[in-house]
Amino acid sequence: RTRKRFSWQLAALSLCLFLMPLIMNSCSTSDYNTPITPKTSAPLLSPETLKTWVDSGIVNSTGFDRVVILDVTSLATYTAGHIPGAQFVNSSDIAQTRMEGPATDVTMVLDGARMDALVQKYGIDGNTTIVFTSGLNTPTSAPSAGNVLNATRAYWIFRYWGFSKEKLKVLDGINFAWKALYGLTPGDPPVPVPSTYSVKNHVQLRTDLR
Repeated sequence: RTRKRFSWQLAALSLCLFLMPLIMNSCSTSDYNTPITPKTSAPLLSPETLKTWVDSGIVNSTGFDRVVILDVTSLATYTAGHIPGAQFVNSSDIAQTRMEGPATDVTMVLDGARMDALVQKYGIDGNTTIVFTSGLNTPTSAPSAGNVLNATRAYWIFRYWGFSKEKLKVLDGINFAWKALYGLTPGDPPVPVPSTYSVKNHVQLRTDLR
């Protein structure tokens, strides 16, 4: 009886070992295990890579491999020309006047409530890859320190509030580089689908970045 039980267990184990590669291979071809967005901590994203994301339909999508492009600029600059699908973020929305001891201090990092409002407004959650960029002040202008500051400041605010490097990208060359390759699209921003995500879901606040 013991020998029969052992033979049955051995047969079951052999069947599992045979089926496991088939199961793993079938899973590896699914969208969940083959994301378009890379799992890399490199902060800069090339315009060519972003173009593939735009063309694939994952920008402003609802899947786990979704991308949100945040164009941190003025509304006039945004409507004059932006990357297709990019969301408009007013540059004043990434800074806050806060109490610092006995007095207020301007252009400080957002507090938790303001950060949650920003994240939720643009439908961002824990699975979203966020690309930061900024617009051009005039149709013929080159990137200025202010343009780059808007995009990189937004990047560090998200890092401060615990978003992982793998999910945060700055467009290399911002809108200037995109315009040179593909041209910018005029018009109003798309209407985002809000989320309920909160930075309270993050384990660690990166106060060392402040």
